[in-house]
Amino acid sequence: MAAIDSLSAVFNSVYPAKENASSPDKYLVYQGGKRYLQSLAGGVLRLLETNDARVFDGSYQFTGDSVVDLLQHLCRFGLEFAAPEPGDEATYKRLFFAIRGIYESIAAEEAQ
Repeated sequence: MAAIDSLSAVFNSVYPAKENASSPDKYLVYQGGKRYLQSLAGGVLRLLETNDARVFDGSYQFTGDSVVDLLQHLCRFGLEFAAPEPGDEATYKRLFFAIRGIYESIAAEEAQ
């Protein structure tokens, strides 16, 4: 968290909020950077809350190639999706429809 605090301080000195409100382009860069720093801080807090060494050794890293691989990975480790970041909603919808398609095909096979 100290490293993120230092990054935030440097970011705020390079991109002061008042200056960035004057231009739409500067504002978008500023907001993107601010969101990124917030996501880093949130990730560190989640890591600290879990108190699970697997978080730090890479065990939770997903390395599959398909939606089925992703579902197996989530089930194996008891993981679940977080809320989408702003702008990622379309990806979540596509993933939802892919999972629903898998479920529907399994349900159809079981019905036969």
